[in-house]
Amino acid sequence: MSELEALKKAIETFLFKIYLSPDLCCLAEADEGEQGDLIDAVVKVRKIIADDLGFVFGSVHIMDNLDLAESTYQILLDDTVLCNGSVEPDKLLVLLGEDLDRECLPFDLKIVKEPVFGIDAAWIEEDDARYYEDMGCNVVSAGTVLHTHLYEVCKANAHLLFRMESLLALLEVERECSDRLIDYLIPDKITVERLHALLCRLLKEKMSLKPFSLVLESIAHYEDQDDPKPDVEIFMKDRLKAFNDDMTVIS
Repeated sequence: MSELEALKKAIETFLFKIYLSPDLCCLAEADEGEQGDLIDAVVKVRKIIADDLGFVFGSVHIMDNLDLAESTYQILLDDTVLCNGSVEPDKLLVLLGEDLDRECLPFDLKIVKEPVFGIDAAWIEEDDARYYEDMGCNVVSAGTVLHTHLYEVCKANAHLLFRMESLLALLEVERECSDRLIDYLIPDKITVERLHALLCRLLKEKMSLKPFSLVLESIAHYEDQDDPKPDVEIFMKDRLKAFNDDMTVIS
């Protein structure tokens, strides 16, 4: 590694981090030529967010944290903890629905709260999975729990994940398709900084940035509104629905 590369690595910062207790590091490890469950989950979540909301967020840093209790993890954004969770990597999680007859459950079954939605659940041995599946219960792996938790956190905090770098990447792609639209909009109609702020407000309302060209056109019309302007969220919803009654709004 060159001196310059070492310096870049030393000052590199990560927007999004996942801290694992040492016993959970196995979720990020993999056999040769394959990705670990957690790394695979990160790749999938980034793709799902791109498909659903229309942008790709930055890299995710996965590392162990000796200060964490056994079998726990944290998801952080800008070094702020967004959530905590606990999984047992060598077991499966059975989700205990409200309609489940609790008298059918083993008396020594330890009930816990599933970390994503807070529903009743229990960690079981793999050999016991069939028993619970036959009762109609969903049984998932620790990796699936982490995958779901990561996606829900990303979806809830999309407006914070959407940084200037993500916007510039979208504008670069859009310029390849229609440079006249970008030149018309920026900077005469709107600055990049204001565009970023408005798009963050849309994401906070769980509105998709797709199709981006239509979003940009609508932003241009919004900027033409007389002051005081209506709320951008309401204006955009009304305008986009006029073009597409099936506009993507993530629930």
